[in-house]
Amino acid sequence: MAVPSYRREGPVVSSDTFTRLADFVLRRPASVFPQPVLEQARYLLLDTIGIAIAAGPMEAGRIARDVAVLLYGSSDPQYSARMLFDGRTLRDPVLKMSLRVLASRTRSSRALYQLVWPLGKLEELVLRLQDHWRMVRVIREHSDSATSAEREAPFERPTGVSRSSPNGRPYADEMVSNLRNSTEWTDLDLLLEGLKQLGARPLLLSMPIAGSFYDRQGISRQERHDLYYQRLRELAQRRGVPLIDFENEDEDAAFLSGVGSHLSPEGWLYYDDALDRFYRGGLD
Repeated sequence: MAVPSYRREGPVVSSDTFTRLADFVLRRPASVFPQPVLEQARYLLLDTIGIAIAAGPMEAGRIARDVAVLLYGSSDPQYSARMLFDGRTLRDPVLKMSLRVLASRTRSSRALYQLVWPLGKLEELVLRLQDHWRMVRVIREHSDSATSAEREAPFERPTGVSRSSPNGRPYADEMVSNLRNSTEWTDLDLLLEGLKQLGARPLLLSMPIAGSFYDRQGISRQERHDLYYQRLRELAQRRGVPLIDFENEDEDAAFLSGVGSHLSPEGWLYYDDALDRFYRGGLD
């Protein structure tokens, strides 16, 4: 059987998960991918570009670009790269040298890379210290300047439903479908497999579902157990990963903030205790 051209080129593919994924994505022409995959890739690329455009006029984006120009500004068109949606050019001589010596693949280049590596780490340390010092200055300047209007307003939980449906559960069907069919289940499974191959010891910490909110939408505690908690436990058991899902706090209004997207101060105490026990070997 003839081997396709895109499989004949390059080194033999490793069985490592990440290598196989990279080979699958990068070493195949677009013609071998299903049309829905290509359409999703175009959508994600367009979404990324849209986010970059939208972030352009934001203050955080402006500060980040100005800092980049301040540190790496370049007027040499041969050895610089243009920032997207900005126009100014940047350079990094240490990075440039490192990439050159790595690309040459000779013994002398590898030796030169070993000499350049400490310079890169030193540059990274200097940049981190600059970031920390600047952040300290910003915190000191703004620590007492927050007004009551700038403080975060409390999020009020919804107390009812706003539209009718034949089964009396206006949002339940969509929420159940999201829990059951989310692609993040596959992403998490692949992540745990990759971490295992790398020799890592992960811990799965899962916030409880905001039970009272789901109750109002008509999704019972048993449904939440079957759709989320039990499925998460089966995944963790299959991968041999310790899991704390806090299902007992499913209807504890004090555990979460808002409708359940963030931990409350009390919830963080539980998380801190779990992390401490895991670090000390108490969950093995």
